[in-house]
Amino acid sequence: MDKMHLPAGTVDIVRVTIPPEQSLPDVSNDDLLLNLPKLSSSQLCDFCFSIPFKYIGFQRNFQREEFELRLGHNKERPFTQLLENKDRCFFCQKLLLLFRDWVAEQCGDLPFSKLGRITVQIIPHWLPTVQKDAGGHPQGRLLRLGAEFMLWGYDGDDGEHHSPNFVFQRYNKPSLSVSDFCEGSRTEEWLAEKVNAYAGRARPLLADMQIFSKWKDRCRSQHGATCEAGVVAERLERIRLIDVERRCIVEDSQDRDYVALSYVWGTAKMLKLQEGNLKHFQKPDALLSGELPATIADAIEVTRGAGERYLWVDSLCIIQDDEADKRYFIPRMDSVYACAVFTIIALAAEAADTGLPGVRPGSGSRVEEPFTVRTHALIASLDPIRMRSWDNYMGESPWDRRSWTFQENIFSRRKLVFTAEQIYWECQQGSWCEEGIWEVSGSPRVYRRAFGPASFQLPRPEEENWIHHYPNLYKNCVESYTLRKLTYASDAMNAFAGILRTLQRTWVSKFFWGLPVSYFSSALQWKTGRTFNIPIRETPVGYEDERGTLHSLPIPSWTWAAWETGISMANFSALGMASELVFHRMSSSGQLIEILESDEQPVQADENTHRPAWKSGNNAEMIASDLPRPVLNHPARLTFLFFWSSSMTLPIIWFTGYWKDLRPVLGTVEEPLRFSWMQLPNPPAAIANTGEDLGPAEMICSERREFVVIGRDMHTHVGGCADMLMLVLLERREHVVYRRGLVSIAEEDWVSTGPSWNPYVLG
Repeated sequence: MDKMHLPAGTVDIVRVTIPPEQSLPDVSNDDLLLNLPKLSSSQLCDFCFSIPFKYIGFQRNFQREEFELRLGHNKERPFTQLLENKDRCFFCQKLLLLFRDWVAEQCGDLPFSKLGRITVQIIPHWLPTVQKDAGGHPQGRLLRLGAEFMLWGYDGDDGEHHSPNFVFQRYNKPSLSVSDFCEGSRTEEWLAEKVNAYAGRARPLLADMQIFSKWKDRCRSQHGATCEAGVVAERLERIRLIDVERRCIVEDSQDRDYVALSYVWGTAKMLKLQEGNLKHFQKPDALLSGELPATIADAIEVTRGAGERYLWVDSLCIIQDDEADKRYFIPRMDSVYACAVFTIIALAAEAADTGLPGVRPGSGSRVEEPFTVRTHALIASLDPIRMRSWDNYMGESPWDRRSWTFQENIFSRRKLVFTAEQIYWECQQGSWCEEGIWEVSGSPRVYRRAFGPASFQLPRPEEENWIHHYPNLYKNCVESYTLRKLTYASDAMNAFAGILRTLQRTWVSKFFWGLPVSYFSSALQWKTGRTFNIPIRETPVGYEDERGTLHSLPIPSWTWAAWETGISMANFSALGMASELVFHRMSSSGQLIEILESDEQPVQADENTHRPAWKSGNNAEMIASDLPRPVLNHPARLTFLFFWSSSMTLPIIWFTGYWKDLRPVLGTVEEPLRFSWMQLPNPPAAIANTGEDLGPAEMICSERREFVVIGRDMHTHVGGCADMLMLVLLERREHVVYRRGLVSIAEEDWVSTGPSWNPYVLG
C-alpha cells in the first residue's frame, strides 16, 4: 500500500494491489466487518476516486460518452479488494455494509467465503426523458449509479443466479422529506425554489398517507383525460364495495368512486363473502380489522388516507359460494379495475395476511442514511435490490408471477404500488415514489414503467391504423400471461376473461376458447419452448354457451390455455399464416357452425386457385352425417373442432443428441424428412428404461404417430424449403383426437408420404 502525494486540500487516495482470486476467510460476515473505523468522506481508494460522482443526478444537456470516459474501462474488481479497503476507503466500506445486509436477508448466516467468486462492477443507470428534441434524442437524462455484485459460484436455494444491484442517487440539499411535500401549501413554488428534479428525499418508515391523496389529486388536475379515461370499459350495472368509514359491505351502481385492491391470496386464512354471511357483513362495523387478513385491513386504511370512501376486494365483494354471482363478476374484471380511481397493488405481499409495508408500525425496515462522497450528497435507492431492468422499479415478487394479477395490472388506469421498502404511484403520465422528487411538471419527464412496455396498452381510435394494433396486443398478452402461474387449473380461462371481453368489444373480434375467430387458423399454430412432458390442464372449467347456459367442460387441447407453459403465438399480419382449411364448432343445439375468419387473412385457397397436392378436396364442408353418433352426443362436444384435412401416420425415431439430449426425428434413418418441432412430443415409455449408457447420435427407439395438417406455415424455412405445412401430432381416443405436439414440415416431403383426406374431431 502507498499513498499518492497530492496538493493540500485534495482527497486522500489509498492504492491497493490485490490478487484477483485471493481467498476469503471462513468466518461470519459480522466478524469480518467488526470495529470498522469512522472514515471521512474524502478517504477513497484509487478505484472509488475515479468514479465521477459529481455527474449523478438529472442532466438536461449531457453527453453520456463524457461520463463513460471519466469512469474509464476499469469498472469491475474482485470483492476481496473491497474487504482490503474497508478500513481505508469510505465508499468501499459503504458497499460492504449494504452487501452484508443483503446476504443476511437472502442467505442467512452464510459467510462470504461460501458464495463463490464475487466481483463488483460499477454501472451507470441512465433514465432518459420521454420528451425528445428535434433530432429524436432525449431532452435530458437522469443518471443513477449502480454497484452490481456478481456471485459467480452461488445459485441459492431457488436455483437462480444472484446479482444484487445497489443503486445510488443524488440527494437533495437542503434536506427535504415526504412530509415537506405533503404539507407544502404552494407545491409548484416549493418545487421550483427548493428542489433538484429527481433528487432523493427522506421517506418515513411509517407512510405519510397524505402523499397518496397528493398524488391522486395531482394526477387528476394535471393529466386530464389521458389518465381519467384509461382503458375504455363498460360500467357495471351493479357492484359491491366495502364502505371504509362504516366498515361494511354496500351494494350500489358503479357511479360512485372507489379504489380496487390487487393482491395474492397465498396460504392466508381468508375471510370470504358467502350467501350465509352477506346480511351480516352489510351491517356497520361488521368488518373489523382484527378479523380481516392484514393486506385487506391495510388497504382499508390506505383508501381512507387517500380521501376515498369505497374499496373493492374480490374475496369480500363477490359471493364466493354463489356460481351465478361469480359468473357475473369474474368475466368483468376489466370493468372492475378500469373504473376504479386507482388500484392498490400489494407487490411485496406473499399472501393476504402479509400486509402492506409502511402502513403499520414495524412493516418497513430500511432506514435511509444520506451520505456525502467528497462534496456530493448521495443516498441509496429503496428500489427492490434485485431488478429485472434498470428503467423500472419492480423486483421479483409473487404478485408478478400470478396469473390473475396480469389483467388487474393492465386495466388499472392508476396504481399505488407497495414494494417491500417504499410506495410508488404510476399512471399514464407519471411515475412517482416516496424516496425521490419525481413530481416535476416543469422539466422534461422521466418515466419508469414498472409493469412492462406500452405493448399492453389498448390502441386509441385516434391513432393511425389503430385497428391493426389489436392482433399484436392479443399476441403480447397471451405470451406474457402464459408465463405466469395459477393455483387452480380451473382458473386458466377465468383469469384471462377480462382481457378477452375487452378485446371482443373494442377489436370487434369474437373468441372461441381463447382464440380470435378473425385469425383462427393462425392462432391455432401457437408454439411452446423446446421442453418435453409439458403438463396439460384436465380440470373442468366453466363455459357459458350462446344461450347463457353454464357447462362444466375440459379445456380443449388445441387452445393454449390447456397447457402449463409459456406460449409463443403466430404473427397476425398480412404476411401471416394462410387459412386453407374450414373449421367448424358445434352450437348448444347440436348444429355445426363454420368459424368464419376475416377477409384480411392471406392466401385463401378456394376452387378458383391452384389446389395444392396435399389436398384431396378444397374447403370441404363438415356436415353432421360425416360424424359418428357418439361424437354428436359427446358431453364435451362444445369444445371440439370439426374439419377435413390431410393426414398420415409417420415414423418418429428417437436419438440422443451430442449432449445426450433427446432428439425426435421424423422419417426414416435413410430418408429423414425436413421438419422443425414447434411443440415437442412426449417421449415413449420405452425410453425410460434405456439407462445412461448411450452415446451421442445413437438411436433409442422408433414409433409411428398420427399427424394432421392444420394450416400452412408462412414463417419457417427448413433445408432451403419455403413451402412448409403445420401438422398437429395426435393422440386418438376412439372418435376424438387430441393435440400432443406441433411440427412444421416441408410440403414436398409431406406429399411424398402419401397422406389421405379425412374428417377430424379435435378435442
